[in-house]
Amino acid sequence: MEAHYYDSLLDLNSNRRYRIRPQDMALGTAFAATFLHGNGQTSTGAASTLQVVPRTGKAGAGGSFTGRFEPVYDGHFYHAKFGLIPTQRGILAISLMLVLSGGVRAYGYILLFMQLPPDAQGREQKAAIEEMYFIVNGGQANNYDLYCQQVTVNPQTANLPPKSLIYSQQSTFTVEVK
Repeated sequence: MEAHYYDSLLDLNSNRRYRIRPQDMALGTAFAATFLHGNGQTSTGAASTLQVVPRTGKAGAGGSFTGRFEPVYDGHFYHAKFGLIPTQRGILAISLMLVLSGGVRAYGYILLFMQLPPDAQGREQKAAIEEMYFIVNGGQANNYDLYCQQVTVNPQTANLPPKSLIYSQQSTFTVEVK
């Protein structure tokens, strides 16, 4: 896995990027690894079955579903590179995530260092973190068809919110380990 990304977040509402440096806010990075067992079947954690080989930055398996990695910051970009060597067979889905230092409880965290322009009525706006995603391979070539064979993701039949579609379609890479 390689991750090279700007020190900014894209606001999907305004399509603007906002710079977030390490001294502004601690953003953690993680990967999720899950074995998919087919539609209607419960997925199981795969992170603890992976051998993690750090190359740039630090990386390691954490729990059964997740592992952490720490990229290197060069003043404008973050860089991480690590190998994930599977030790078990199956359909493996891997996602990269940005995580606030307070974990899920930190969502809705007000970003005091960001100054937004007033809204249309002239009222003050405050920036807050809601959801954060990495887009893997530009949202293409993620073996989404293999993922769909294992999980119900049809937005018309599954009633999934847009954030679930972004996660499954663009933030997850799926492989078959033989």
